[in-house]
Amino acid sequence: MSRLPAQDVVFVGVDVGGTKIHAAAFDAHYTIVAQTRLATVTGGASAVAGSLASAVEDICTRVRDFSIASVGMGVPGLVDRASGSVKQAVNLGLGDEAFEIVKLIDDRFGIPAAVDNDVNAAALGAFELLGGPGLGQDLAFLGLGTGVAAGVVINGELFHGHRGVAGEIGHVQVAAAGPLCACGLTGCWPIALGRPRAAEVFSAALAGHPAALAEVADFADYLARAVYLLAVAYDIDQIVIGGGASEIGVPLIGVIRMGLARLERQSGFVRSLGLRDRVRLAPDGPVGTIGAAAIARHHFAIGGFRS
Repeated sequence: MSRLPAQDVVFVGVDVGGTKIHAAAFDAHYTIVAQTRLATVTGGASAVAGSLASAVEDICTRVRDFSIASVGMGVPGLVDRASGSVKQAVNLGLGDEAFEIVKLIDDRFGIPAAVDNDVNAAALGAFELLGGPGLGQDLAFLGLGTGVAAGVVINGELFHGHRGVAGEIGHVQVAAAGPLCACGLTGCWPIALGRPRAAEVFSAALAGHPAALAEVADFADYLARAVYLLAVAYDIDQIVIGGGASEIGVPLIGVIRMGLARLERQSGFVRSLGLRDRVRLAPDGPVGTIGAAAIARHHFAIGGFRS
């Protein structure tokens, strides 16, 4: 049986990034009660554990008048939700050895905790910020940062797939003859997109530099294919663009729509999907942190984490 939160209960969401950690306590309506931002100390599990513990401890200090029901965390890397661990988070310095991130919070603070991939958390945060079920039940969040990945919300809940890799499209080959990627394949999305320099390329294109204009056109075509892939793979109603590259803002959506228009000219099937009207920027706000809090709330409501 699900449990409803009391008015004096808060949920803590923690968005763990390669350079900073944003942690916040939210009430039942996802209004921020308290928040903190700390630099992430990377270089392995012990360093990340120290940063994470400092962030949660700071929040605990700031919400003494409230009861923390649970803590949710969004972290990069390969997340095992059942064991509450993460590995292969390269920008955190985590390799093959699993870092038991949930156990850290349980042991240190005695607070129930849950963890998911950071892009999945961002997808859930975008879903909540855009109106939750009032938005419609389906959404894909395409995260463009140092990598490319997507989080998928279906019927109002995160869709993970059988092995937890739903939406992990970053290592789909889009340019088979392209450069070698760290995964061993050639022409994967992050390589083809020239990450993480999209903002600089856009600035140069707006200034009229021919090489940058050509690069932006390629960028548009690659992203249009990503949107198309998500639309046909999951039959998603809305594709939300977020991550570091989304700071480009409205011009980014414009070039994606240009890329989609080129696909539509080639294919009546693509035209029938109406993709240009289904792409939008992520809403303003800390989508990753809100999504992590939503994971915490779900964990509290069911009295345990559903794998």
